[in-house]
Amino acid sequence: MTQPKVLEPHRVIADRVRDLRKKRRWSAAQLAAELQEVGLRWDRSIVASFELGRRASVSVEELLALAYVLDVAPVHLLVPPDKASDSGPFYLVIPSFGARLDEARDWIRGREPIVGQDPRSFFAEAPEVESKMTPADVAAESARIQYHRKYGHQLRTGAIAADDYWQAVTEVEQAARAGADGER
Repeated sequence: MTQPKVLEPHRVIADRVRDLRKKRRWSAAQLAAELQEVGLRWDRSIVASFELGRRASVSVEELLALAYVLDVAPVHLLVPPDKASDSGPFYLVIPSFGARLDEARDWIRGREPIVGQDPRSFFAEAPEVESKMTPADVAAESARIQYHRKYGHQLRTGAIAADDYWQAVTEVEQAARAGADGER
């Protein structure tokens, strides 16, 4: 069984910048000029180095400036717009863990904790107006995280089929949700 593709954040950003620049029919020099207009000291060679992978990182300030001049939300530079799939590609959230694209997007947007994070802590830092999780949602998310911690390696190593794994996750979430609803 082949290993799923894992996307590294800095490569995703570079690829998305290149794709969006070309979509706008801008040269590397034109993108650099746009960035200079908003105060970022990039020239054509920096744009080219970044897009080609010779420059392996961007600062938060650079990411925000790139998103601004390309007229996209920062999340759309961080995570490709591709449809998520249980068989990949996966987005490397931390060096030891890759998440499905939709999970990574939701995490970056502050909508959902990523596997391994405590939902209570995650949502405790969100402004109250953004917190929409019910007790049943918290129970389901906690159950999903525990399941991933216990059995996630089987999916990553190919010991279990992706469809079977995600079906089991869904069942665990539903059971936890039903249990939380029954406690009220």
